[in-house]
Amino acid sequence: MSPPLPPLRKLAGAVELEGEAVIRLAAPRAVFMKQGIAALVLSPPLGLALGLLVGLPIPDAVASAVVVVGVGGATMAGLGLLGVVRLARAGARRAASGSVIDLQAGTLTAAGRGPQALSSLSGLRVGKPSAWLNPVAIFAASAEGEVLVLSGVPPGAQGELSEIAVYLGERLSLPVELPSWARRGDVFGMTDRQAAAMCWIPFQGIFLVASAWFLWRGQERPFVRHAARMSLLHFGVSIGVLFVAGAVGAAGWGLLAVLGAPNPAAAAPLMLALLAVWFWTFGSRIYGVVQVVTGTPWVPLWVRPFAGAAPPPADRSG
Repeated sequence: MSPPLPPLRKLAGAVELEGEAVIRLAAPRAVFMKQGIAALVLSPPLGLALGLLVGLPIPDAVASAVVVVGVGGATMAGLGLLGVVRLARAGARRAASGSVIDLQAGTLTAAGRGPQALSSLSGLRVGKPSAWLNPVAIFAASAEGEVLVLSGVPPGAQGELSEIAVYLGERLSLPVELPSWARRGDVFGMTDRQAAAMCWIPFQGIFLVASAWFLWRGQERPFVRHAARMSLLHFGVSIGVLFVAGAVGAAGWGLLAVLGAPNPAAAAPLMLALLAVWFWTFGSRIYGVVQVVTGTPWVPLWVRPFAGAAPPPADRSG
């Protein structure tokens, strides 16, 4: 007796059974429709925001207006066209995302490939086709390389995708490799190393938002939660060091000013102190990114008294 199909909500329709012998797999059409609709909905506000960002700093009013309209209009048109194309190709992209498993014939036919014998498969795994993009997929391993069984699934549905992989593993009597991040169904779809890197990345305060988020929601991700704690501790220490450096630099400025040094030269101690703190903070965060991307938990020397126990290594299966 075949195992029951898991209940699917986000991926409803991704698995279709034809009797007991044929399993048809494809990402739901709604997934690709939503991408097109999102591009259409976001095109006006993003176009306006980008146009204002580029055009407003221009002092000449006429030139500023021309740039705002030009950049904003081009952005809206580009995103709008992208949305229309994605909507029009939703059906084709759905067809290209799946495969057909024929248990009676003993074959797996993936999109764009010929039939492959099921006996040549050695296992299934959930992972990402691209290291830079977040869609998740089910792969089948064979001596000829990996085959995409089901792709194009958004990260928010990777928990259900993992259930489909387990179901297929039972039907095909194959082992299934499930990374921990996929089983949890993280809405951002980031692997442990990606999420930990976001906690250290030193640009635009991203590390603050990411660290706060994963400290709150990372109870089941010890490697990521550890990176979030270390990043926030480093931030707290860096604020204290900044105040101390500022005070020392200001004192040096005042002393040089009393001794009669000209103002630019007198300000040098303060500027050098602040630059030293910036380079230390920025360099530490870049080093932190490098460490966690390689799967190594990093504890800066200056926060070790508060670090606690070391976490397990990052899940490298993503």
